[in-house]
Amino acid sequence: MKDSFSIENFVGILKNKKKDEAILYCIEYLKSFPNINPLNVYEKFILPFLSNYQCFYEEEFCVWEEHFISSTFNSIIGSVYPYLISYRKVLLDKNEVTLKNKTILFACPSEEYHELGIKIVSDYFYMEGFNVYYLGANTPQEEIFRGAKILNVDFIALSVSNPYNILTLKRTIKYLKRNINEMNLNMKIIVGGGAFKNNKTLVDEVDADFFVDDISNINRFSDRMFKEG
Repeated sequence: MKDSFSIENFVGILKNKKKDEAILYCIEYLKSFPNINPLNVYEKFILPFLSNYQCFYEEEFCVWEEHFISSTFNSIIGSVYPYLISYRKVLLDKNEVTLKNKTILFACPSEEYHELGIKIVSDYFYMEGFNVYYLGANTPQEEIFRGAKILNVDFIALSVSNPYNILTLKRTIKYLKRNINEMNLNMKIIVGGGAFKNNKTLVDEVDADFFVDDISNINRFSDRMFKEG
């Protein structure tokens, strides 16, 4: 079947502010190619759009438009998730993916409201066979730890897009590690997000255990966790 779906058409839909049409466009794509990995929606439409996005109007700031696009993408991601559940089951049945017996909690620390990236990343980890819990944006450090402890997770994944929130991330990790050590828990911290894009040295500054900055890192991390059991 010829692929008639394109990023150009997708961009045009968003430029015209047609949220429903954008969601249906992605769903129709999945229905037209029922055997593909649903993560293709991210790689074919959402990620390329985000990589090249500029305001559609000649304005210095267009926060309202960014919020509209984020809202639309959140709806698309939610619509894709049932397809991920079904496709992961297929992969597991074919032994093309192995359950890692590892659990990851995903969250953005306090005052970090850009959650789109970590939401997408959590779905990639899910498709790699991890057990995933997603808390979302602006989560207080106490609640991150409380959730991690109750859910008995192996990893806490934190994301910051705004460089101004690096200090908050650093405080959050310090708080988490102090409580993890005091309770003798076996948890590690993963970090990522746009705030590290131009300054990888910040990873050492925040004292994280792992850094994941792209999809290939997720694959390597997954393989490592599988080998370590």
